[in-house]
Amino acid sequence: MRKLIQSLHFASIAVMAGLWVPAIAGDRTAEFNSTAEINASVSRTADGAAAQLLKTDASTPVWVIRRDGPGKVEVHRKLNDVIVIREGTVTVLIGEKVEGSQEIKPNEWLGGKIVGGKSYTLAPGDVLFIPAGLGHLMTPSAGGTVTYLVVKTDAKQ
Repeated sequence: MRKLIQSLHFASIAVMAGLWVPAIAGDRTAEFNSTAEINASVSRTADGAAAQLLKTDASTPVWVIRRDGPGKVEVHRKLNDVIVIREGTVTVLIGEKVEGSQEIKPNEWLGGKIVGGKSYTLAPGDVLFIPAGLGHLMTPSAGGTVTYLVVKTDAKQ
């Protein structure tokens, strides 16, 4: 009984703090992406990469990406990237200074090179948060393949 009271007390605190909001029937629909669907969606690469937008709502895009070769430097001015490695290993170079990139659409830059920066080596299960405005370059291990999820979130302005 004591554990039940403690659980109810915690739940009420969480609701008041806005940490937990009970679901409202009919409010939203869950979107399921099976491992088989995810793997099939990026089974073939072109020019060293394959990308597929998973079933989500429009406010939180989730991409699955497979790389057989290095990517290009990316900078998103208004979006954060949360990267979760599924398979393989990858080195991610992150830096504030990017030279020679081109704006491919509003607030999205591609190409060029990162000057300085810091490298992270990621393996399955690792998570990397990249704040909006930082250049990042993904390079799989030599001869390897990496598959990862990218969750895009709006940056605080």
